[in-house]
Amino acid sequence: MKVNLKQLLLLFLTCVYFHSIAQNSQVDSLQAEQEVFAIVDSMPSFPGGEREMFKYLAKEVKYPPGEREKGLSGRVYVTFVVNADGSLGNIRMAKEIVGGPGFSKEALKAISAMPNWIPGSQRGVPVAVQLTLPISWTQITGLYTAEWHEIMKEGSAQLNLKNFSEAIELFNQALKIYPNQIGVLFERAAAFLNSGNELDACIDWHSIMQHTDQEIQYQKAKAFYAKYCKNE
Repeated sequence: MKVNLKQLLLLFLTCVYFHSIAQNSQVDSLQAEQEVFAIVDSMPSFPGGEREMFKYLAKEVKYPPGEREKGLSGRVYVTFVVNADGSLGNIRMAKEIVGGPGFSKEALKAISAMPNWIPGSQRGVPVAVQLTLPISWTQITGLYTAEWHEIMKEGSAQLNLKNFSEAIELFNQALKIYPNQIGVLFERAAAFLNSGNELDACIDWHSIMQHTDQEIQYQKAKAFYAKYCKNE
């Protein structure tokens, strides 16, 4: 049997090609496991969504007595990694309130006790993603109150029923309790937009871009602003 040199060379190159593809695939998978992303195709989310996260924080985060007595208030930032399996790791303070160590303690305790998140994914593959979460306290309301949740629940219900004026009024009440709360601004902007008031919707999206610390929220507001507010 004669051996065709060209056939052997073609077979050799084919084997090398597929071996290279397999190696590259393994390297890509390994890199995805090791790398911590900031922005991915599908960002991590708390089980049940943002509102469930607020409910969790309202239950778990307390106003430190020492800080309340001192009249301290403000906002801290906690950074953490949502791992590819949804567990949280590398939890640490990104920004603290001067003279208020109790705030940091409460924030770290609450984040550390969180249930597993729905992990983020890049090109369909679960990956680790770093997030930064702001937690605020005010002397008037503490954190998120039961009243605030009831107002938001009713506001969302009115929005779903297309009772936009009623929804806007309820979202206004929620924002008086917790100014510049990103979720409320998004919902109020939706109510404004659907009621034909693009100008006020644009103001809310612009406010979100100014106050959010989350890139995904910033990009979402920016996209709405670019679509509806070019001439505003």
